Amino acid sequence: MQNRQVVPFVPIFRESSMQMKAVLMILRADLDLLCLVDPFLDLYTETIFWDKIWKLPLLSHQKAALVFAYSLWTDEIKPRCNPFEMAFLMNFQMRKACLNAMALRWGLTMK
Repeated sequence: MQNRQVVPFVPIFRESSMQMKAVLMILRADLDLLCLVDPFLDLYTETIFWDKIWKLPLLSHQKAALVFAYSLWTDEIKPRCNPFEMAFLMNFQMRKACLNAMALRWGLTMK
């Protein structure tokens, strides 16, 4: 009889990318927005289903925040959207989260 050691399955969790951290930072600034888009985020595979998110009934400040998040995720600006013009639709907390997310994404924050 062989002596077997049973190793329990432990899922491997890896740290999220800077893009995902930046997007989540923006989404956490508005819990209603986070609840709306949560079904379209896959944190394990780091996938965001943007086409489904854009079809949601969003308020103007939520769409503005998502335009920033989309820009940080894809490194491009959503067509026909200017995130900096839309920033005036957001409250102070949301604008602050967008600026912090940009700094995080571009590596400008202190560790």
